[in-house]
Amino acid sequence: AASVVGGAGSTVFYAGAGRSTFWGGTGAATVGGGTGALDVIAGPGLLDIMGEGGAKELALTAGKAGGTILLPGFRVGTDRIALQGYGVAEAALALAGAAALSGGGSALTLSDGTKLVLPDLVPAQLNLSLFF
Repeated sequence: AASVVGGAGSTVFYAGAGRSTFWGGTGAATVGGGTGALDVIAGPGLLDIMGEGGAKELALTAGKAGGTILLPGFRVGTDRIALQGYGVAEAALALAGAAALSGGGSALTLSDGTKLVLPDLVPAQLNLSLFF
């Protein structure tokens, strides 16, 4: 298990076998899951969360994220996104505005400008079970 806080520069973090936590900073970060669970609290920087490993939970706080978050390998029903401080309809509004990407996949945009890119899921695969 490990806990890491990203800063203003580039950060690369690969989780191990236990539950790990990563807090995003203002810089770009690549976060890879090990065999254990991975919790990620997004900051305003570019965040790339790799798809391997255990279940992933991504926490987004209204007004504190705002960056682009890449979620390759995101698994509906296993990996989840927490929307903290957003309005009660935020998830439904984001899903209603889901955009198909030209190379495949989907993009969701939240009210604070945070963009979630799910390259392995088309809009028809997205539903409220992504969020908690």
